[in-house]
Amino acid sequence: MSKLKYDEVQIAVDSWEELLKKHSDFVKFFIPNGRFIIPDEHINWMKSHNQDCSNFHVYFGVKKEEIILIFVPLDHNHKEKTKLVDYRYSVLTEIKEKFSLIEREVVTNIKKTSFSKDLDVLNYKEITKYSVYKRPDLKENITSEDIINWKSHCMDWFYHEIINEGSRRIFRAFIVPFSDINVKKEKEKELSIVFGMKYSSIYKMKYPILVFITSRHKDDSKTVLLSKRSEETISETNSKDFSSPCPPFCKDKYDFKFLKK
Repeated sequence: MSKLKYDEVQIAVDSWEELLKKHSDFVKFFIPNGRFIIPDEHINWMKSHNQDCSNFHVYFGVKKEEIILIFVPLDHNHKEKTKLVDYRYSVLTEIKEKFSLIEREVVTNIKKTSFSKDLDVLNYKEITKYSVYKRPDLKENITSEDIINWKSHCMDWFYHEIINEGSRRIFRAFIVPFSDINVKKEKEKELSIVFGMKYSSIYKMKYPILVFITSRHKDDSKTVLLSKRSEETISETNSKDFSSPCPPFCKDKYDFKFLKK
């Protein structure tokens, strides 16, 4: 059973911190083309403990020479629940099968025509609205590019961050919208998490993201993926990618109880 007591979570998180200190040790553990599979039990557990908050936290840890992702629910004040009996985690494993990423963008064309009382056309205006979320510096329609960027550049990124930046900007945890883990529908096969990489024009740096992906069924060794988002603009995709890494994007580390201050 993939459960940890509070003290065991702290040990695992501290072990991740220790792993980031030496690049030669890190490359022995990390799987660039890895993923975390989230079983239904973890999803149901999160639903029962994270009912009053729109986000939750995940921490990276090391347990028995494996990299793990630990789920920590938040209360209605966005504070971590530190008195739970145990916490769930998933192990980073290599992706062993092909999969297809479906990204369908819905574009809305709005046409406005002004007529005179004699039905002469006075003005015509056409506006195109794309399905873009109200998040700064994030574009929905480049999820596949994010995954490709991660595969191509992640190990160079880790080398630079460990050797040149002293690991200070490498993620220890992520803030994740609860809707990401709640995306899996009954008919879908599984929920998994892969890495992506974006560029921030504000911070002038590349940074990792977590992409939540659902799979529905298999077809000729390809995992066909589909799910639906329900924000203001309509879009269908099987992925969610608006997780925020901490560091560098944590305003206050005191919100993360397992991180060293």
